[in-house]
Amino acid sequence: MPPLRFPPFLRPKLSPDFVLDDTKICLPDNLKSTIPEPLCASYENCHRSGLRACGVLKRLTDCHEGRFVALCPRDDVDVERWVMHSDTISRFREYYDEKREAMIHNAPSGSKIPRKAIRLTVNQLAYDRWANEFDGMIIEYVETVYELYKLARVQFEKHMQLARKENRIDESASRELYNFYHENFRMEMSRWEELIASLATPSYEELVDEIYWAVRECVEGGEQLATEFAIRRTTVPAH
Repeated sequence: MPPLRFPPFLRPKLSPDFVLDDTKICLPDNLKSTIPEPLCASYENCHRSGLRACGVLKRLTDCHEGRFVALCPRDDVDVERWVMHSDTISRFREYYDEKREAMIHNAPSGSKIPRKAIRLTVNQLAYDRWANEFDGMIIEYVETVYELYKLARVQFEKHMQLARKENRIDESASRELYNFYHENFRMEMSRWEELIASLATPSYEELVDEIYWAVRECVEGGEQLATEFAIRRTTVPAH
């Protein structure tokens, strides 16, 4: 059996308790008192834009977590089908979480998921509708909220250079501000910026393949059940 794989069920994301370090993004009092007010205001605008972009990204990552559930149609015709599919996905996540913790602490692994608890329904039209909607959300985010943050950064960097060129800030304060901005603010903000690319929507086939491997790895008798799922491509019924 192939080694346990963690992504994309455990793909890095901004968790609900993700918090930026204020000491790395809030302008220190000593700099506030020494740099020109317009430059300080420009930084605060950059700071606010960054916080907003981070907050919206948190909500988008929550939406992205729904990609596996989105494989199943959600309608009034068969509500139970969607509920069982969603519950199965949650069980997969819990299994991988527990397995990862066991590996980290060199502890015994927990039991696999009972086969009778598994029911999956995959439908390409249902997923494509979700993917198109989510892609639109990402495009809007990148072109508006995130773009405003990038523009605020560029504006602040220009103001910082101009203030030094016009001698409106002394060399020592200029160097301290430059170092704070690049070594603290930008580094801290990169913690969430680098996750934007991970929100690209995978193809239907890629997700179905991940479901196949999750069944194979997480479920009792998973190899046989995964084979059945690969053939049917629609439903793995509870037995």
